[in-house]
Amino acid sequence: MEEPKLSILEWNDKLLQTLLDYKKSLPDFRFVLRQRDKNNRLSKGYWFQGTENYTFIGFFDRNGGTNMTRSLGFVVEFNDLGPSGCHIELVYNNETDKPVLKAYKRIVEEVDGFNKISELKYNRYYSSNDILAHLHEFVTIQFPVITNIVHEMKLESKLLISETKFNKVLAKTLSIRASIHNTTDIHSLKPLIDAFEKWYATSDHRKNEDAYSDTLRLDYLQGLSKKEFIDFLFEFARDGGKIQNQGERNAPKFKQTLENDYKNARAFLLDPFADNFKAVDWINNIVKYNGLGPGLANLSAQG
Repeated sequence: MEEPKLSILEWNDKLLQTLLDYKKSLPDFRFVLRQRDKNNRLSKGYWFQGTENYTFIGFFDRNGGTNMTRSLGFVVEFNDLGPSGCHIELVYNNETDKPVLKAYKRIVEEVDGFNKISELKYNRYYSSNDILAHLHEFVTIQFPVITNIVHEMKLESKLLISETKFNKVLAKTLSIRASIHNTTDIHSLKPLIDAFEKWYATSDHRKNEDAYSDTLRLDYLQGLSKKEFIDFLFEFARDGGKIQNQGERNAPKFKQTLENDYKNARAFLLDPFADNFKAVDWINNIVKYNGLGPGLANLSAQG
């Protein structure tokens, strides 16, 4: 049966989920996600480097030079009909580190099928546009050869993304993904929560865990005036509860929501303190309050 045609954004989502599924059985497996929101691509759901014509899934966390991508990645090409092919790309113009250059040379020699595109660029093409089958081949056959070279040469810190950085970027990605999808299923938030907890376990933000222990309480919040309540929640959102980054991005929108619909927003934000609090129903309704994304909602509910 022919697989339904997916847009490039749907493919970004499918590829992300496929890679996350691999990580469940391969704990040390990590990949590079888009980190900057250039041209609003991250906000739209382009989880990896690339454009409307290709997706570049980085597997080395090292600059590829003027190519504007990472030095090693799995590339999926698209045309008007969908995926048109895929290949491994190794590109490293402007690289000067001799051990890294030696590793790149070994990769070209030891991974079967690389073609020389230019002096400092090599591609290994796959035979069809069965993207998921070839991604599986890359993850289970070619990439283990590559990581063995990296480990033998002790270049992990120069070439592979660390677990801490991976989990931090993944948590941000999954938060945006949940917002785009208006996630209402509590089980769909589990990858976001898991990624946050992995990052948080090794983050300095743990020192701030009790920063709001004296104020994030029902008796304190109920005693605040309208202005005090809004100012307190704005600060909480802006600081990410002092245990998340980049809260300042959504905090102004959240403050505007509080000012525009104070009565309902206040009642909603105090719901988690109720004895009969139902987390699933509460998370189902966060989309009604602009600026209260899944990450902040998770902090609020746990507070």
